[in-house]
Amino acid sequence: MRELFFWNSAADEQIRRAAAKALADQIDDTFIRLRRAAYHQGVDSSAARFMLKTCLSDGDLTLTVLADKVDEYYKFRREGYAENE
Repeated sequence: MRELFFWNSAADEQIRRAAAKALADQIDDTFIRLRRAAYHQGVDSSAARFMLKTCLSDGDLTLTVLADKVDEYYKFRREGYAENE
């Protein structure tokens, strides 16, 4: 996650966790409210936000890993649509 703009290498871990939580909440709100995504079966808001916060707090994770996790937790509108065309 160090490659993301929000990452502050000068901040201590507590500050990075707080920033990651705030960003995780914003991302979840964007996915659910604006993009009209839904959670996959067995996933709720708390689990999804915790996953996002955990990923965003880990400087060694890549954006690809985050994207894979997002796919596991969220179902986006028209997901799988291209496969059926």
